[in-house]
Amino acid sequence: MRIVCTICTDSISNDFSAAPCGHTFHYTCLSQWLAHQKTCPQCRERCLPRNVIKLFIDDSTESLQADNGTLGPQELKEKLELHQNLLKHKDQALSEARATLEQIREEVQAWQTQHNAVHKKLKAEKAANSTLKSQLEVLQYECELTEELKKETKQLREKLSTMEGIQKVLTCSQQEVDTLVKNYQSTSQLASFLAVLRRDYDALKASKASVRKEKDKLAQEITYLKRKVQSKGEELQSTRSQLSMMETDLHAAEKERDGLAKKVEMLERALESPGSKVALRRILESPMPDPSGRMVPADLGASPLFISRKQEREVVALEGRSGEAVYLYITSSAEDWFQEAERKPGSCPTK
Repeated sequence: MRIVCTICTDSISNDFSAAPCGHTFHYTCLSQWLAHQKTCPQCRERCLPRNVIKLFIDDSTESLQADNGTLGPQELKEKLELHQNLLKHKDQALSEARATLEQIREEVQAWQTQHNAVHKKLKAEKAANSTLKSQLEVLQYECELTEELKKETKQLREKLSTMEGIQKVLTCSQQEVDTLVKNYQSTSQLASFLAVLRRDYDALKASKASVRKEKDKLAQEITYLKRKVQSKGEELQSTRSQLSMMETDLHAAEKERDGLAKKVEMLERALESPGSKVALRRILESPMPDPSGRMVPADLGASPLFISRKQEREVVALEGRSGEAVYLYITSSAEDWFQEAERKPGSCPTK
């Protein structure tokens, strides 16, 4: 008879052990199994290490078959059934292992889902905690601000009470002031009251001095500005007078320009007819509109050859039709105009 351990799938020749349910295994295999799980490897019945039964079996047929060296049909059939049972047990164990694995996977998936949910919840709790911390800081700041406002309100009330007392002192009669002073029972209140009056008096005195100083400064600035305005007015009047004189000079210069233009036109006409000496002399001897002492414009309708100035006289050299040089001497008085004609081209008169 061949016995197989379903834990290690090896035949059991010695070292037998049995569970309380009756299934046999190697003692070593069963001890290692029970160290992790307290159930039978085949039927899953509860089994503790102290309940394991140690077996001692003597198989005489095994020694006989070993001596003969051959197995009969019955032994082969039993061996086949044994292997089939082993295969069946292995398939069953594999199915159970797969089911256990699937169950473990489901548990892992459930734990993973739970872990994700817990992680999200933890994240939300952290965000809420951060928000609550921010709100707590704001509330603490508001509480501190409220305490400061309370202190400031108390101080302002005390100051208001003092100022009301000062106002009464300043506006009430002597009898009412005496009554008000009697209401202050403690000397500290009176000292505070007098200190406030003294401080306000000093402040008013300093303010008065500052206002007076500012007034003097503004008066000096006003005086300076008045003087400056007066000076600018005088400059403006002088500028207007100069402008009026310049306009008068401009009108006179324009009249002089018109007269000179007419003279030039008459000279051009006289030069075009050299035989008319009488007309030329009449033109030359006619007085100028305004004695200016300026040079005759060069654009006289003829080509200018020579222009000079000597002894307050202007000399204008013009080229006539026949090529001779005609010289005009113009004095600054504009009363003595005369002409000297030289037949030699390019020569200058002695005068």
